[in-house]
Amino acid sequence: MSNLKHRAATPFLAAALLLCGAVAVPAHADSGTMKPAGQNAAPAPHFNKQQLEKFAKAEARVRNIGEQYSKRMRSAKDKKTALAIKAEANKKMVKAVQETGMSVRGYNAIAHAAFNDPTLRKRIQAMR
Repeated sequence: MSNLKHRAATPFLAAALLLCGAVAVPAHADSGTMKPAGQNAAPAPHFNKQQLEKFAKAEARVRNIGEQYSKRMRSAKDKKTALAIKAEANKKMVKAVQETGMSVRGYNAIAHAAFNDPTLRKRIQAMR
């Protein structure tokens, strides 16, 4: 995967991973083990304009929360404190997604699809 694509898609993936309870990837992370879009990928599902607009709004909120809490997590004194901060961030992210009228599952489906589909990612970015 090109570094440029990875950086453009990272906010979607990081937010989706955090909502799933996994550790979010920092924006500067680079992974040479990730496969380029299209390799072993299922066809992207179709999302309507309303779904994508809700996602764009939710993604902006989730990204903002993630940025705020990642600073706190990095400065945590121990793992227990970092995990508590992560849990608090996750709750706020879930609430932010749900306040847009989306489910976490729906948000994550679009985030995953946008990570793998540059055309979809551009459509969402144009809605910001």
